[in-house]
Amino acid sequence: SHNQYKGSGSDRQNYMSMWNGGAIKSGRVSSGWRYVERPVAPVIGGIQPAKLHALADEVNEQDGLVERFIMLW
Repeated sequence: SHNQYKGSGSDRQNYMSMWNGGAIKSGRVSSGWRYVERPVAPVIGGIQPAKLHALADEVNEQDGLVERFIMLW
């Protein structure tokens, strides 16, 4: 789930940046800031077609994140 542990944050923006080949930075209290120049995040999962349509409809941000995933069935 996006921003599960933060309540609000930049998970969605990080996924968009990774898709575009951009760098991301991540901050942790215990280890400080980390800069990842070429991040990679493979995403594998399953979802029912009806749930996928509902998910796409529920997304209130029209940023195209859902459309960037390659769906196979």
